[in-house]
Amino acid sequence: MSLVKHAEAFKIGIEGLKKLGISLPEKPNVFLLIKEVLSIKWKTKKYKNVANLVNLPKMEDPYHIALDKLFERISCAAMQVDPLWFGLITCKSVNHAIDYGYSFSSIAAFATYALILVCNIGLFKEGYEFANVARKHADLLGTQLAYSKCFWTILVNHWFHHAVTSMDYLNKYYQASLESGDLLVAGYNMCQYGEVLYRIAKPIPEVAKESDIAAASLAKLNEKGHHDFIILRKQCLQYLASDPSVTREMIVKLADSIEKTNNLFLIRFVKTLLSDFHYYLGEWDQAFELAEQSEALNAITIGQILNADSLLIYALTAIKKYPSAEKKEKKRLMNIIHASLKKLKKWSFYCPNNYLFKYLLLNAEYHRLQKKYEKAADLYELAENAALRNNFFQYAGIINECAAKFYLEIKKPKIAGTYLLDARYAYLRWGAFRKIQLLEKEYPTFFIPGKDDPLNAIISSSTTTETNAFKLDFLAILKSLQAISSIIVLEDLLKYLLQIVMESAGAQKGCLLIVRSNNLLVEAEGHLKSGQIQIFVHPKITVNEDFLPLKLINFTYRTKESVLLDNSTTSFQFSHDPYFDKNQTKSALCIPITKNNDVLAILYLENNLLTSAFTNNHLSVLNILTAQAAISLENAAIYAACNRFVPRQFLEQLHRKNLSDVQLGDQIKCTAITLFCDIYNFTTLAESLTAVETFNFINRFLSYVSPIISEYDGFIDKYIGDAIMALFHGSSDKAVECAIAMTKRMEDFNREWQKEGGTPIAISIGVNMGELTLGIIGDTKRLESSVIGDSVNVASRVQRLARTYGTTVLVTSAIREQLNQLDKFKLRFIDIVHVKGKTEPIEVWEVCNIDSKETWEGKQKTLDMYHKACSLYHQNKLSEAEKLFNECLKIVPHDAVVKNYLERCKIYRTEVITISKSISNYK
Repeated sequence: MSLVKHAEAFKIGIEGLKKLGISLPEKPNVFLLIKEVLSIKWKTKKYKNVANLVNLPKMEDPYHIALDKLFERISCAAMQVDPLWFGLITCKSVNHAIDYGYSFSSIAAFATYALILVCNIGLFKEGYEFANVARKHADLLGTQLAYSKCFWTILVNHWFHHAVTSMDYLNKYYQASLESGDLLVAGYNMCQYGEVLYRIAKPIPEVAKESDIAAASLAKLNEKGHHDFIILRKQCLQYLASDPSVTREMIVKLADSIEKTNNLFLIRFVKTLLSDFHYYLGEWDQAFELAEQSEALNAITIGQILNADSLLIYALTAIKKYPSAEKKEKKRLMNIIHASLKKLKKWSFYCPNNYLFKYLLLNAEYHRLQKKYEKAADLYELAENAALRNNFFQYAGIINECAAKFYLEIKKPKIAGTYLLDARYAYLRWGAFRKIQLLEKEYPTFFIPGKDDPLNAIISSSTTTETNAFKLDFLAILKSLQAISSIIVLEDLLKYLLQIVMESAGAQKGCLLIVRSNNLLVEAEGHLKSGQIQIFVHPKITVNEDFLPLKLINFTYRTKESVLLDNSTTSFQFSHDPYFDKNQTKSALCIPITKNNDVLAILYLENNLLTSAFTNNHLSVLNILTAQAAISLENAAIYAACNRFVPRQFLEQLHRKNLSDVQLGDQIKCTAITLFCDIYNFTTLAESLTAVETFNFINRFLSYVSPIISEYDGFIDKYIGDAIMALFHGSSDKAVECAIAMTKRMEDFNREWQKEGGTPIAISIGVNMGELTLGIIGDTKRLESSVIGDSVNVASRVQRLARTYGTTVLVTSAIREQLNQLDKFKLRFIDIVHVKGKTEPIEVWEVCNIDSKETWEGKQKTLDMYHKACSLYHQNKLSEAEKLFNECLKIVPHDAVVKNYLERCKIYRTEVITISKSISNYK
């Protein structure tokens, strides 16, 4: 049975049951369904409780096994055709299993019956027990086919456990379905996997990647409808991520084509997805209309994780519409809100991980609507904490955004600002960059660079009961907070932060440990020496017990709690830490720096002169500093990530401190050196590789040569496929040295590449110097850094000429003339050429530092003869030039430049082409 032929499969199945003597009504109704449910409950009493149904005998009769298989197939089809038929067939299958024993197919029956109990009847505990019975029967049978039937238990799982726990089940059951040949259930697993990823707020790029895998699998299964929906979900997410390749028109067109299939199951998914999509874009009316259409089909998607999300968006948009609605419509909208609250409250009782924050958010919005502001404020905070605690970042964004609107409504903009910043961070973690742009556009005054953090007002008010001296500390801290919030370069932030906390606390030693891939690495260290605090920034040092108290630091990291030790040598818990034993540290303080309940870093301070050197007042001050530090560390990480796309040196050339300072049209003229590097015959190489292998190859190649550019004080302006464009300022020596080093580095690359069966590759490099313009191009929505100028074009053409001449590194005369240490470089004149776009010819020179000793000695030996041959060639004395080039070739047989000249001599003599034409114009 195919996913796309449910109705046809259902009809055939019903006819099959009738032929096997199973009594079925012409049309099912609720009373017949209740009768079957009561029959199951009555039969279960024989086993005392549901859990004991695991002791059912194994079904052996071939007739009943065949009947069970038919029940299973009809049930799958009925789920997407008619909910009542689905319920009736499922209940008959369970009754049949209790009467005649369990089988492979009855596993699916128990699982789907669990769905009916949980979602339709509201018997959560009993439904959960039936799902467990299904899994235990699969364990008893112990085959992949048995485990493939457990797929339906996943639709029960999220009503009791965090949705992320479904991922392992889905992977397990998907593999089982493939290995047992049940492609139908494999398809269901694949569809559900992507839906769960989306609903639990996995980063958008991750969901997009998994969507591609799922779509490819479903295409092989010929499941066009489900395939198209997965692509639609990917497109919606890509649009929210500001992917320029996706347009609204594409989304509408694909959604319409899916709806035309009349597959109600898929239509329910599409309506829910589009309702979410419009909600994130702030299009409340469209979101409400789609949510209402989706909710009309909620019986079709029994047990699906999207059901609660659909209900929430329906109710939230109803609240948006309520103030401007007519009286009659208000009553209907309020009924929607009340019904939704009732359901979400019940669901949150059984699984607070997945549903509590949704209930709290809707309840907060409801109390806002009722003008019960104090209660609403508490509920927003609870909702945010619940969402973050369970890593639902997209909902954390929605909650913070709703809370911000609430506080703006009651004229508390400072608090609103805090929620807006948190909303932006939540959406950022999800990857919804378009949503962030919309947020910043709607509230521009809250996202002005350098604006005071609204948290300052809270800090000020929280200190009104302290002593005057402590208030003065807070005044200093407020200034420190402003400074911390303005620093976005990580190294500068670490230095300033450690400096200020050591001064505030009176520490003799301090360390900042940053969490990198779940590991703590020391990245900044401070020591008080001769009354001065000296700060050192480290290149990520692993923690060891000789340097820091590991027990204390690991305890803080694990528990997320601050630890203040008045005397570490007498501490019951930490006195035997090897570090404390060795150093006899008197006072110590360890503080976690957290954001959204995640530990970003650990701050460690110590004082060896005094016991009780650190007080609770110090801890309070440092907690405030580290609260801002958490935000700034995250900002610095984001800024560092941005710098990977826009080089820091580029901003410096534009005289801009931060990426946020950049404006469309920013530009500056300067003289700079441009280097282009490319792989010989890369197109041919790529044809022998898959797309994934090509990407991996390019990244591997770039990882070898790119770091060399920064070593020689250059920076990469852009990657162009397998090519690199880099810029250098100052002396041209560095740029030429860089080109030589890149070429030599290729020896290491080829050595490793050949070990894996690859063919050695070669690169060509062109270097030129001249005036160019650095600037920002694009439009108001999409900006890009770019370098434009005649000298850039020349560098690109020279790099291509290197291929023509068979050389590795070519430089122009502009580079040669600016070399400070000309004797350091082995240069050989190549040609005077016209390059495209230039009216005046230019000289190009080969860099021979990469040649072997024998080759360079041969080139030096023939240098006079070679120069004379070149001169004759340019005088159109081709026969004489050819003789001298042949003499050169006898001494250096593999000289590619000489071979090129000889070939051109033959062709020019034959075709009588004027020699003064540029080689770049020659074909």
